[in-house]
Amino acid sequence: MMMAADGRAVEWSRSAHRRLLPLTLPGHAGELRRMSLDATLMTVAVVAKSFTAISPVTAVFAELPEQLILGPPLPPTATPAALARQQRRQRALRTALLWLAAAAAYHLSVRPNGLALVEAVTGAFCSMLASLGLPCACWVALYRAEVPTAHSLAAVALALAALAGGVAFTAMDIAKLGA
Repeated sequence: MMMAADGRAVEWSRSAHRRLLPLTLPGHAGELRRMSLDATLMTVAVVAKSFTAISPVTAVFAELPEQLILGPPLPPTATPAALARQQRRQRALRTALLWLAAAAAYHLSVRPNGLALVEAVTGAFCSMLASLGLPCACWVALYRAEVPTAHSLAAVALALAALAGGVAFTAMDIAKLGA
């Protein structure tokens, strides 16, 4: 037996094939979950891959909040000091958004059925929005002046249908978790 930082007793066990690492996660009082070394290494690999794959997505995700919070981009003729200050503020905002999303995903994933919940939300909702909703919304936003109103309304209707489908599919996935 070993003592954890918060004073709880933690068992350390070994087997012939794998060594189990003590891993206490929020849950029921006195509950101790164990994660094998293999599972821990796989989790670290997935997290590392996520940080390298999510950064470009975060750049697109952060573009609108950047314009709302930081204002419009500076012209190329701005002073180097102003451009450097704008870049620092942009990096800080993107980093904050990335860490906020990572913290929310971690907080959900350590709960019972939390990882399945995160997968349900990212699988159904984000897939529907990324494949149908956002392309239509961006197309309307970019070409609103050049496209007939009927085409714009059809694209908006398709984007709203994708949003409704994403919500419905996510709700079905969450309902399956409870069953």
